[in-house]
Order: sequence, then structure tokens, then C-alpha cells
Amino acid sequence: MKTKLLQLALSAVFLSACQMTDQGAILSGNQEFFDENGQMIADTGPKPLNAEQQISTYLERSLVDPYSVRSFSVEEPQRGLNFIAGAKHEPAWYTCFEYNARNRMGGYVGLQRYVAYYRNGQLVDVHGMSNPWPKHECR
Repeated sequence: MKTKLLQLALSAVFLSACQMTDQGAILSGNQEFFDENGQMIADTGPKPLNAEQQISTYLERSLVDPYSVRSFSVEEPQRGLNFIAGAKHEPAWYTCFEYNARNRMGGYVGLQRYVAYYRNGQLVDVHGMSNPWPKHECR
């Protein structure tokens, strides 16, 4: 019993250490990308001009039933960081988007929120909002 409690307590400590919950935590490990006011100074490449179209193409290729998409919305691209591997980050443009679509059983799954990342104007990565990363300011 004591062993189980100890394992549970240690798991909680380790898991809480893994979560980055605010912009300050993101800035603390990536000072080279920001000035003293927290403004992005790293090169993120040009702003994506066709972000919505790139996301639509991504959904067409990845969804079971892309023609069932409802409530599709895309926010304006912003500058930020993309988590790529290990604890490594890279400067990128990002935009939050959401949609509702049918699953394999034919039922709508509800509104799903994601963040799309762009380098040099091109879509390079997509993360679900349930992922511990990203912690971007989406509406």
C-alpha cells in the first residue's frame, strides 16, 4: 500500500514538471528567440498568406470524411514557437483552427481544436490542443 502511494505521489510530481502552463515557462527556456519585452525576434520566415487553404488541404488528406466538415474556422497567423522534438523548439508562424467532422462510424465528434505551424509560408506541423504542447493564446 505504501509503495503504491509513493508511486502515485512521484508520478504526480514528474507529470507536473512536464507541463508548460504559461508564456513565462516557454520564454524561460528559449530566451534567444525573444527580446527583453517578450517580443519574438527570431526569424520565422514570411507570414503564410494562404493559411486557411493549406489547412483545408491538410484536412482533405487526413480526415476519414473531409466533405463532412462543419464549423470550420481559422484564426489570423501569429509568430511563436513550434515544439519539434525532445525539448527543442523552432520559431514559426502559427494559427489556431477548429472544425467538426464525421468519424468512421458516421457520427459528428464535436468541435476539435488544433494549432497549425508554418515555416517560410508553408504548413509544416499540426498539434491538437489536448497535447501538453502547444500553449498558445487561442481564442
